[in-house]
Amino acid sequence: MSLDIVEIALDNMTDFNDFEKLASEIMRDEGYPEIIPLGGKSDLGRDAIEERFLRCDSKILTVFQYTLQLNISLKIKETIEKLAEADISFGELVIVTPRKISTQRQDDLIDHARRKFGVNLRIFERKTLVNRLSNYDNGIFNRHFPNIEQQLLEIKTNFNSLVSEQESELETSLLRAAISLTFNRDSEKARNSIFDQLTLSIVLDHYPDFLNKTGVFEKLSEIISLNKPSNQQLVVSLQRLHSNGFISYLKDSIRPTKLAINTRKAIMVEVNEATNSLISDIVGKVTDLYEGSLKNDDENILIRNAKNTLMQYFRLYGLELSHNFLHENKNASLFFDTPDIIFKEANQNLTPKLGTALMNAIGDLFAHPPIDHINTLAHWSLAFIGIQIMNLDPMLHELEKSCFSKKTFILDTDFVLDCIVLENPKNSIYLQLVNDLLNIGCTVIIPDAVITECITHAEISNRTFSYFSDSLFGYDASFVEEMVWNAFVKGYYYSNRDKNSPARSSYANYLSNYYDKKRPGAYFNDVISNILPEKLVIKNPTTLLSNEIPEKELKEFQKQILGLMSQTKKDFYRSEQERQDLAETDARFFLTALYLNRDDDKHTTNDMIFGGLFYILTTSTKHIKAALRAGIKDVVTVQPQSIISILEVIGISSGEPAEIISLFENPFLIRAVMESKDEVKKLVESGLDLRDKSLVRLRWDLDDIFHAKLALIDQLDSLTVSAEESDMANSGEDEYLKLIGDAIGRGYKLNPVIRSLFDRLRAAELNAVKKEVEINQLKTDFETIETKFEEFGKRKQRFLRRFARRGKD
Repeated sequence: MSLDIVEIALDNMTDFNDFEKLASEIMRDEGYPEIIPLGGKSDLGRDAIEERFLRCDSKILTVFQYTLQLNISLKIKETIEKLAEADISFGELVIVTPRKISTQRQDDLIDHARRKFGVNLRIFERKTLVNRLSNYDNGIFNRHFPNIEQQLLEIKTNFNSLVSEQESELETSLLRAAISLTFNRDSEKARNSIFDQLTLSIVLDHYPDFLNKTGVFEKLSEIISLNKPSNQQLVVSLQRLHSNGFISYLKDSIRPTKLAINTRKAIMVEVNEATNSLISDIVGKVTDLYEGSLKNDDENILIRNAKNTLMQYFRLYGLELSHNFLHENKNASLFFDTPDIIFKEANQNLTPKLGTALMNAIGDLFAHPPIDHINTLAHWSLAFIGIQIMNLDPMLHELEKSCFSKKTFILDTDFVLDCIVLENPKNSIYLQLVNDLLNIGCTVIIPDAVITECITHAEISNRTFSYFSDSLFGYDASFVEEMVWNAFVKGYYYSNRDKNSPARSSYANYLSNYYDKKRPGAYFNDVISNILPEKLVIKNPTTLLSNEIPEKELKEFQKQILGLMSQTKKDFYRSEQERQDLAETDARFFLTALYLNRDDDKHTTNDMIFGGLFYILTTSTKHIKAALRAGIKDVVTVQPQSIISILEVIGISSGEPAEIISLFENPFLIRAVMESKDEVKKLVESGLDLRDKSLVRLRWDLDDIFHAKLALIDQLDSLTVSAEESDMANSGEDEYLKLIGDAIGRGYKLNPVIRSLFDRLRAAELNAVKKEVEINQLKTDFETIETKFEEFGKRKQRFLRRFARRGKD
């Protein structure tokens, strides 16, 4: 049986009684032959039971719960609570759902059920059902879907994933077209071009009504508001769709074929199910942690807010690509207010704690996407960007390889650093992007001033590393990305984060791979030549100008850059001269690209996307913001994810989905880090290892236990404790030990040194007979590791004071 037909049929099974019959039959084939259906309102949380007899003749009761519900976490919790209320003992709970549940999420649910409720949980989700139904020999599909051909004709495309309720019919057509292009990567016939998908989408959306060529053209013109398509382009597109079997003609009417209808349905089923699974995982992370019962509407609000937040996020990143190229700069304010807009969506009608938990869950998803969701996130990102590409250049004139190959990209400092530092996560996709641009004939320039800035980053990186020292390795990568500002220190973290302290090379040894103090320039040029492609050019781009940039314009733009720099965390560590030099370099390169495009009279940067010849490839938005402040239309800066999306449209794939996702800004993560970084820093300095804790878990625990304890410890720290005030000293140390104990109880790991000391101290205090021996041995040990404590800060010194007093007892 075709997998597409099975997926479509299963997706449209909305009657619970029908699903219950199907699930029971499949469960019998999955090793439960004696299953007994129950059902009804008085089933006490059970849809079916089976008793399995062991050798000892004791019975293990298996309880089955079938559900169409999206939030599986909540359904599991409710089922267990109902069974407990009815005083029903059971050995195993089996959940059967037509929903797709990621592998990681299944593992989390099983672990959570065992730890929190003491329940053995098994989950049979969509994959199992599809595998059984697609096996034509077992007859299950025909028994439950006897009239599938007729059903397929009656089924309408259920497209409800990330589409706003306010979305117009034409906007929905545009989005469907982009999704068909990005999600259906395996079928080349079905994705000829982004314009073909838009044309087909219009024909499909009006089925069973039919359109003639004039009607299709009118609809196309309504959707594509900026650059109207030509009649000739439509004729060619219809010819391609007809030759590939997606449309047919009846006199003047254009009809979608059965192949087109079923292909569209299958794609939308895939999109819906993948997106629902994604949203379910997000909401599940929140409900797993929530103590007590959610209010009646909380689950639906969480699902709705998660969906709307993701939709707004992807929509705004589509605008990021296009807003500079629009005739009116109407979307600029929307783009720059992105965090506030999406945070509002996440928090709407939720308590502050639930709203924060939802934002953190989304931030954690983007920071550490499960393998099952990586493709979904990447495809949605590309789909919304695809909408803007179609709207701005539907004929793809400037995005054809022949035109794109004439363009020149000037790389900024941060982009070059991520290309050079091999250990950084973005390194491989940035290198691939540079190679792809060079391979299709583009010119890629690294300004010599950028080389100088990279060397400066290496020279001053010791300051950043000294600030964190070994505590760097207690942080999760999410915090390192937002709190560590130097690319080389980040690279050192990623190269050593999974190693214990004795196995780590020194930072000086690591940095020597990129920097040599005696000959920094020559050495760094060698590094570049070994890592970056030979075709890349190192030169001063201002030498390409036919005329000098007006000094007044340069100073004004430099002033705007300086104003933006003063708002960044890096700026605090720069000298005034460094600030002036950086601002002048940024201003000069921006205006250089702008004037180079103006010098070229064959292109106009205002008519279509990427209509010019010169661009700055940057990971920053400072040029965009500075241009807005200066009243200049920025049509020269572009971010890596935008170029990758465009290369995807013209048939060049740069990077894997996981790498593409890593390029998008994560405002949820940034907010979570900024709101908790001070307390997280204290936890790390106290010896906690936070590398395997999700943002949701960490923030929840900060609110529940850590915040109050850290505040109390800080209060005790602020008091001056004399030698006689041993009670006060003991109080501070006791609170610190309680903090460590609570953290261990909640599954947190400790720095290896602190863990060893904590375990030995607890053992010594609990064993009065051996206490003196233990303490004396610890005192001996401390003499050899005392210097190590200087790196951990005063919280660890409490151990020393405590043991010193114990020795006097």
